[in-house]
Formats: sequence, C-alpha cells, structure tokens
Amino acid sequence: MTFKALDMTAFQQRLDRWRGSAASINSFRDDHDRLIVKLTDPTGQQEPVGLAFFNCTYLAGPVSWSAMNLIVQESQRDDGSPGYEARDDVAGFVVRFASSSLYGDEESFLRERS
Repeated sequence: MTFKALDMTAFQQRLDRWRGSAASINSFRDDHDRLIVKLTDPTGQQEPVGLAFFNCTYLAGPVSWSAMNLIVQESQRDDGSPGYEARDDVAGFVVRFASSSLYGDEESFLRERS
C-alpha cells in the first residue's frame, strides 16, 4: 500500500469527495491516541473508507451522524504545538489531532505540522 503526502488543501479536497456520507466512530486506540472514523457512501456505490486521526488531544460530538461535512483547519494543540482541527458544525463533531490519513479509496495522509 502506498500513501501520498498531501498539504492541507489537497487533503481537504480528497475528504470533500466523501461529503454527505454517513460517518461513525470505528475505533479509538489509546496507544497513539488514534481515532478511526468510517465513512460510508450513502449510495452504496463505493466501499467504506477509514479516516484516521493520530495523536488526538480533544474529541467531542456524536459517535455517528449522517451527511458528513468535515472541515480541516490548522490549530494549536493543548500543549501549544501546531496541529489540526476537523469539525462538522452541523453534527457538532470536533477532533484536534497531529496528523491524519484517509485510506480505502486513494490512500493519502496529512503530515504533522512542525
């Protein structure tokens, strides 16, 4: 499996392809504070994909919702280091994290900011 590093704009564009899909928390692993959200195509024409958030410092909102509309932006993490925030304002979902990957469609990742 090959992953492609993307800047924030390109990662958002890749994520936008899944806008309107059903989203649900698939798992959380505390070894790397990794959250995986499953995105399911509402038409059923595509296989579900996984959206992983690494080194999460904050999480709020529902465990599943429809019509996903996540927006990724730069933010500061709780310790003051640079990071990202993904939010879906309609669903009330927010996660703050260091890096992210989208896999199952075209594998890509958003690098950790330095």
